[in-house]
Amino acid sequence: MEKQNKRKLVFLFGAGISKSAGLPLGNELTEKLLNTDKYYIYGKDYKWDENPPMGTNYSTKEHDAIKFIYDYLKNNGEPNPNYERIYYLAELAALYSIKMDSENKDLQKEFPLRPELYPFFKTLPVSDKPIYEFYSSVCNYIQQFICKELNIAFDMEKASSDLSVIIDSCKDNFFDEIIIFTLNHDILLESLFGYNKIAYNDGFSFNCEDKFYHWDYSQFKDTSKVKLIKLHGSIYWYKNSKNKLINEINGHDSTSLEFAWPMSYYPIFLTGTDNKYFNYTHSHFLEMLNYLYETLYNTEVLFISGYGFCDHGINNLIFNAQINSDLSVFNVAKSIPNTVILIEDEEYNKTRKYIEDFKIVELKELYLRNRNQ
Repeated sequence: MEKQNKRKLVFLFGAGISKSAGLPLGNELTEKLLNTDKYYIYGKDYKWDENPPMGTNYSTKEHDAIKFIYDYLKNNGEPNPNYERIYYLAELAALYSIKMDSENKDLQKEFPLRPELYPFFKTLPVSDKPIYEFYSSVCNYIQQFICKELNIAFDMEKASSDLSVIIDSCKDNFFDEIIIFTLNHDILLESLFGYNKIAYNDGFSFNCEDKFYHWDYSQFKDTSKVKLIKLHGSIYWYKNSKNKLINEINGHDSTSLEFAWPMSYYPIFLTGTDNKYFNYTHSHFLEMLNYLYETLYNTEVLFISGYGFCDHGINNLIFNAQINSDLSVFNVAKSIPNTVILIEDEEYNKTRKYIEDFKIVELKELYLRNRNQ
């Protein structure tokens, strides 16, 4: 009954939708990560400054380790390793080192899961810190770098024009519910909604005790028209002293957005390639993934844009929903990867375009044409 009576529009967005707003793509982030060494350690955090205070401790060893992992991947069959692959190996080095015994040379016995990585573990650069501590700091370095690069000001007028199909969908009475899943860590969509005065529910509710917004899965059961679910976390999500997930974005009435920037603890977002699977077991990410699963099986049309189909867990959810439900999927892009199988109608394939050129009139026509097929 829900699918027949309610016009529910579901989006899934990746980094590609943020490109026109000035945010870097993965390859651009990787290049800058490899070629920038003006970072220094300040307490637990990494600062970026061309002229740091005298006597600061530069993070050259972390940067050297990043370049070492990049070279290792490139010399072992990956022509263009990105920062997520680098993070993945750094995290593996940190996790596997817990079981490492300096007297034990039999890595095959210690690490039977990924035999192709034995050579990597045998050639880890020597550090004056324990391996776990050092490669954890490499992971933190990468995440802080990503935070810095994604924390930019947007040209909201241009962004609103480029992503007008999103804004118009949220404001148009044609749709009863808009559910937006995004894999992006940046706050472009939140800024876009604030600029255009669109109220939205992101799963966080105000806590009177500490005056922060806390993660509350039950929020998605309310009747708000626009819901925003950040499946891979955000550069503004943190854990408080009680290990509760909080959102540092204030102004959830969406009339204005004020951003706080704490530097005393690390943001909560998923980085890496294969290791995203492990982090999906964390309660908030698991709840969001479950919400995606339920949504895919209770809607008929899913629009995807800017997504490179590199998250195998999410890919499996989409493809299984296509096979086992009435879901139709459309990738709003000029082309889709050859490795991806999407069932789309032939008429749409003839007029494929970027999201910046995709208008709400076309979206409505496509939605109606594929609803209740």
